[in-house]
Amino acid sequence: MDCSTKLAKYLVFIFNLLFFLAGIALIVIGSLAITDDKDVYDKIVPNVPDVQGVAIVFLSVGGIITVISFFGCCGAMKESALMLNTFAILLILVVLCQIGGAIAAFVLRSNIKDSLTKSLSTYTTSTGGDWGDLQNTLKCCGVNGPADWKSNPIYSSGNSLPSSCCSSSGSGSCTTNSPNINSKGCYPAMCRYYVAIGAVGIAFGLIEIIGVVFACCLSKAVRYSTK
Repeated sequence: MDCSTKLAKYLVFIFNLLFFLAGIALIVIGSLAITDDKDVYDKIVPNVPDVQGVAIVFLSVGGIITVISFFGCCGAMKESALMLNTFAILLILVVLCQIGGAIAAFVLRSNIKDSLTKSLSTYTTSTGGDWGDLQNTLKCCGVNGPADWKSNPIYSSGNSLPSSCCSSSGSGSCTTNSPNINSKGCYPAMCRYYVAIGAVGIAFGLIEIIGVVFACCLSKAVRYSTK
């Protein structure tokens, strides 16, 4: 085995360690997106079930990556062209899934906003949509900001807002002039989860493509060395 083949071997092994860490990271982020305030989100945006689906895709991909890294590590250390090729093929499929999931994560943001806007304009304490819990949890107010509550008949006149629009540290009723008002909208607060999922998926996808290239190069070198 020449120096270039040895270098490719160790690079593939190192990349597989990165793949393993990538898999763990995707599992963690996907789990957070699914479990963090899931009940609240289901009440507010019941018409966007695919949002949770995106997180499930990345959760599944994260688990698959940890398994695929086994083929890469063993293929590199044992210099098995078959295992290296298997690793490369499986990783290409994972990259395609991640790219699809990342695109969906960005596209679905507009659906979330539409559902939030509709829910807010018809919200009362008896409608079943729990805006109070959402705003308390995310420290936010309205869809894009407090002004959105003007579209709700209950808060269309005056400057009053739901009490959940103000932090608990304050006192008295919550209004647009309250010093403890949460000025951030709930839509940007929710989007951070899905933007993070998409960005992480794309970043790891680029790393994995490099890993595929090294695996193919090592597989080719192994085949030539056995001839």
